[in-house]
Amino acid sequence: MRSKHVGPSMRSVSALVVLNLALLLFLALLSFSADPAHGQLGLRNEYVLIAGNITGKPDQAAVYILELKSQRMVAIAYDSRSRKILPLGSRVISEDVRVGGGR
Repeated sequence: MRSKHVGPSMRSVSALVVLNLALLLFLALLSFSADPAHGQLGLRNEYVLIAGNITGKPDQAAVYILELKSQRMVAIAYDSRSRKILPLGSRVISEDVRVGGGR
């Protein structure tokens, strides 16, 4: 005699469907009702990060990080060969604006 393989009961499948729908509803409620995240919550400094090209090196990109309070900007790049982050330079943007006459 062969034994028949009995699949999951209809009751189990229904329970899983109801559980999945409840989880989906919960996730939707969290997504639409939650406040947006604040990356620097509790810190005094605020930063702006901008990705861009490096002048003279069109095949390499950099990340420019501007600290808003001090107006200091640093540029960094990632060297995939050595697997290191390379500092490219820094400057104080407010000095550039003052010296350049706000160009």
